[in-house]
Amino acid sequence: MAGGLVKRRRARLAEAVGAFQYYKGKSALIIESVRGWVTPSAATGAFTKYLGFETSTAILAAVIVAPVVECLGFLLGRFMWRHGGVEKEYELSLLRDPYKRRSLDLLEQIRDELRREDEERAERRTAIDAHLRTLRAGDDP
Repeated sequence: MAGGLVKRRRARLAEAVGAFQYYKGKSALIIESVRGWVTPSAATGAFTKYLGFETSTAILAAVIVAPVVECLGFLLGRFMWRHGGVEKEYELSLLRDPYKRRSLDLLEQIRDELRREDEERAERRTAIDAHLRTLRAGDDP
């Protein structure tokens, strides 16, 4: 009886840890984005204060930097997309990922095999159509 209780508690604990890891992973992108704003904002605020500006000006500068950094990131991403940088990045990452390379090789083999089968079917269809035309015309083959 006690062994079953322990197993159920372990299972619940494992489920709770698994759920925690799942949700933590889902929020990682947001956390990284916020982290990308905090560092420049804090540095801007500190540097502005160091230069002798008032505290309110330093805070305003720190707050303004976050959307400016985000807009610069967007503009850089847009530039990369328009000029082929994103495509090149994916191409290079594909070369470094053996699983993706193998998957694409298998997909290409499947595609080629399906094309061959389609061509064979088309040839058979053509032969059958020719035979049917011959039969309809009344000629013996």
